[in-house]
Amino acid sequence: AAEWTIGEQRLFTKAGWTPFVGRRVRGRVVATLVRGVQVYRDGAIVAVPGHGRFLSPPSRAA
Repeated sequence: AAEWTIGEQRLFTKAGWTPFVGRRVRGRVVATLVRGVQVYRDGAIVAVPGHGRFLSPPSRAA
């Protein structure tokens, strides 16, 4: 498995940061599928904007 260092330039997050920046790790995600559609491949988002959908948490009984 490939080793690499987590860096800010490769983050895909709304938060824009992670406590793992600078950490050396082994292995990496090469593809992600959502409902059978590839949305991420080799370091790039390949889905069209708006492909995802919001999933609200289940309601909790009081």
